[in-house]
Amino acid sequence: MIKSNTSKNKSLKILFNAGKVICILLYVVGLYNGIKKKKWGLFSAVAITHIAETFIIGIKTGIEHNKSKLKSVICTLIFGFTWWLPFKIGLED
Repeated sequence: MIKSNTSKNKSLKILFNAGKVICILLYVVGLYNGIKKKKWGLFSAVAITHIAETFIIGIKTGIEHNKSKLKSVICTLIFGFTWWLPFKIGLED
């Protein structure tokens, strides 16, 4: 649990939001490489990792923090740990 340090919390929120943007960029670049160059490695790696995270920790964490199962699945599939970790460390409610 993170203690109440506003500037540190703000920095961490910015970092996690940047991570969410990076996740989307990884999906887009991976999809582009897959379609144009027939190289699906990046897309597959991100998707498989996020699928595993969804069932291992994403759904459970979302439900513990009053998020619906559907939202937990969708957000973890898209954003991975950048969605569920802020809840686990007390950065988000």
